[in-house]
Amino acid sequence: HNSSRFGKFTRIHFDARNWLVGADVVTYLLEKSRTVVQSPLERNYHAFYQLFAGLTAADKAELSLAAPQDYAYLSAGVIEVSAIDDKTAYADMCAAMRTIGISGEQQRGINALLAALLHLGNIGFDSTDDAESSPVSAPDAVNATARLMQLPPAALEEALTSRTMKSLSGSVYKIPLKAQEANYSRDTLAKAIYAKLFDWLVRAVNQSLLTQADTRAFIGVLDIFG
Repeated sequence: HNSSRFGKFTRIHFDARNWLVGADVVTYLLEKSRTVVQSPLERNYHAFYQLFAGLTAADKAELSLAAPQDYAYLSAGVIEVSAIDDKTAYADMCAAMRTIGISGEQQRGINALLAALLHLGNIGFDSTDDAESSPVSAPDAVNATARLMQLPPAALEEALTSRTMKSLSGSVYKIPLKAQEANYSRDTLAKAIYAKLFDWLVRAVNQSLLTQADTRAFIGVLDIFG
């Protein structure tokens, strides 16, 4: 049930006196595919489940969150693990974010983006007689995703059901996507957004750990096995 699927290289920095003066983390090989699909015996990333366990009923209502099993990006895998206390883990995570300088407003933004990804995964596409067209089959999921991402619903729907092409002459036009292509587009977007959020969080961690002092050497710790 280990869902921390990424590699990291932690550097612990020392100055000329051999005093520890700071650290930073370099990440790589984030398992983005886990965001949208897991095996039946695995979980998605823990942060998603912590929303349901740690948020108040009012906060979950604001994010239009129901139950974990209602979301396609979570329902295929394990929902609850007896050895994991998601409520306590959520409180610990919030405390850790406050410690490194992530404000309450920024934390609410993180929660909104994670919730948006769950709603995004529930957007389905209908196959029609027109093989090249695939209208969305879950307008409520589109509206919830767009609200949390602060986007017009129509713009999000258009982005998921078509791709923009540019001709050699410079003209721009839209090509409708088939249902399978639209599903791929949706999942690609979800993985890209999660990766961007992850990178932002790592930058916030490094900003709290790095030092302005001159460093002489560092001890590096490589963690590649998760």
